[in-house]
Amino acid sequence: RDSPAGASALADSVLKMKNGRKTVFLSSIKKGKDYVSIIKEFKRASDFFIFSQPASVPGEDPRNLLAASESHGIALKDIKKAFGFAKYISGDRGIIVVCGSIYFVGDFMKEFGISTGDLI
Repeated sequence: RDSPAGASALADSVLKMKNGRKTVFLSSIKKGKDYVSIIKEFKRASDFFIFSQPASVPGEDPRNLLAASESHGIALKDIKKAFGFAKYISGDRGIIVVCGSIYFVGDFMKEFGISTGDLI
């Protein structure tokens, strides 16, 4: 969800299922998007952010995303390391939300060998 309205809808959905569980947003936002407003919406549902960059298109500098989150997380280049850290931070019962740029989500799926045919 790389628009403020989409980010708000996603945050609302996550809040409904959160039920006290630690929630980590693993995210990247495409360059040129209103990342400040998007992150403001995500913050309603996130306990921690991990920002990265898509490999396929220019993304906003993860350090800018981190600043917009008021340093409510970290920025990592490598998607695999970012996901591993997200699993560590969220714990056994936590929620990891991979979101932001559709290109980032696509890169994430490719990195972990997930195809659209695997989805239900």
